[in-house]
Amino acid sequence: MNDKLTLVMSYVQSGSVFAPLIFITFHLLRQFLFIPVIVVCMSGGVLFGAAFGTIYSVIGLTLSSMAFYFVIGKFPKTKDRLLRLKNKLFWKPKAEQPANCSTEANTIHSLLLAVALLIGIQ
Repeated sequence: MNDKLTLVMSYVQSGSVFAPLIFITFHLLRQFLFIPVIVVCMSGGVLFGAAFGTIYSVIGLTLSSMAFYFVIGKFPKTKDRLLRLKNKLFWKPKAEQPANCSTEANTIHSLLLAVALLIGIQ
């Protein structure tokens, strides 16, 4: 496994035209290899520089998130389980919330959702 990873990284470092595509594809496969997002993003900065590494990482994370949402739509039972988990962790019935904090709760929920989408939590 390390030999293959070393081969891919050396190919990316060689400055090939396909290096950004390989890096973005690596972002798509990252979750199946159980590699943390920060490791791949930092390696993009090392390989391509801060600006291009950030751009390629954002593209890869966006495509990864889009692929997840497309696939999860094909598995309704898994989607229902994830929604129940989300409701259990982040949602409280209206009877438990004071009347004056409903907008605050909506704001917090929206911020959590935006953060989850931005960092690619799956």
